[in-house]
Amino acid sequence: MLPATWEAQAKEIGSLAGGVAALVERGRALLAQGDAVMAAHLAEWATRADPANRTAQMLKRDVYEQRLADAQALMAQGIFRAAMNEARQALGEESTPPSRFLSLGEER
Repeated sequence: MLPATWEAQAKEIGSLAGGVAALVERGRALLAQGDAVMAAHLAEWATRADPANRTAQMLKRDVYEQRLADAQALMAQGIFRAAMNEARQALGEESTPPSRFLSLGEER
């Protein structure tokens, strides 16, 4: 038995939450509280449920920009940059090149 697609799951979660707007609103609140990790889950559900929703894509962009800024591991930086750039492309914005946020730890 195969699970439902990520998109189908996201639509159902969005429906349970009261719609994509509710997911975005809660995601913004979590991001403002400093919980970018949980906000990322809501951003993913919102953008998978409605990829054309600009406010959902803006949340995803902002969440992953914060996660990228916080990340120390190069692999995590790449993953977060890719997710941020995916949202930027959906919004018609330019992608952020790797050198902008590349960090190998604290500068001395």
